[in-house]
Amino acid sequence: MRDNNKIKFFIFTFLSFSLIILLAACKKDENVINNDEPLPKWKNIEIGFNNNYKSIFFINEITGYAVGNSYPNDSSKIIKTTNGGQNWFTSFTAVTSVNLAAIFFVNLNTGFAAGNEEIIIKTTNGGLDWFLSNFNGINPITCIAFFDENNGIASGYNSLMLRTANGGASWQSVPLLTQGNLYSFSILNNQGEAFT
Repeated sequence: MRDNNKIKFFIFTFLSFSLIILLAACKKDENVINNDEPLPKWKNIEIGFNNNYKSIFFINEITGYAVGNSYPNDSSKIIKTTNGGQNWFTSFTAVTSVNLAAIFFVNLNTGFAAGNEEIIIKTTNGGLDWFLSNFNGINPITCIAFFDENNGIASGYNSLMLRTANGGASWQSVPLLTQGNLYSFSILNNQGEAFT
């Protein structure tokens, strides 16, 4: 009976201590969000192009790019802004006619766009000129990103995952343990970790 009392005392002490810690952790936060403050509002900007844009990427507050395909002729388009999205102009010279669905810039000059048929195109002069970086496949690429100027990955349909270690000069297939279409991924850090 004496051991039972010790066990009960121990359980009571443990639960009491746990409750004190829990209550201390749940104290009122001093930095409460004020629900009366207005939320930022979206602003609709007419860009002057009748296209189906699939991806947008801003290098900084004023310079950005968008990719997609135009309607009704379904040709690929890249547009650029240099004033924070107020005005857009065509940045793409006809390297490919496939639909583009992804865009990423490493810096102000070097960028990549990707799309159907595993097409990856690259610019090294801020979108003035584009050239083919990868063009041998059948699967659409839906997402592209770089860890640094040399190391990048691209993903797409049918478990497509490509990687480059030389700034897009060549791309290698990465075997995956999953089946299906990969629509997007996120790079966690510049150490080569990404989730899709």
